[in-house]
Amino acid sequence: MEERYRIIYMALPLSVQGFVTQTMDDNGETFYTICLNTAFNWETQLKTFGHEIGHIVHRDFDSNLPVGEIERIRHESGYLY
Repeated sequence: MEERYRIIYMALPLSVQGFVTQTMDDNGETFYTICLNTAFNWETQLKTFGHEIGHIVHRDFDSNLPVGEIERIRHESGYLY
């Protein structure tokens, strides 16, 4: 299945490199928005993008695990999913 996403760049607190949200479009199809912090350089944004894509690929939005556990797993597995 092909996942649909967009990337946006925003000024965020320095404690946040980025995040991903899951929404439904007007047709009820899943759509993701990946937000990257403009305060960080391109390399950090690329690593953050890979991390956020990992959440999509591994279907973390469907997980019953606590968010802290999901983040631990993603960070242990590396940034590029």
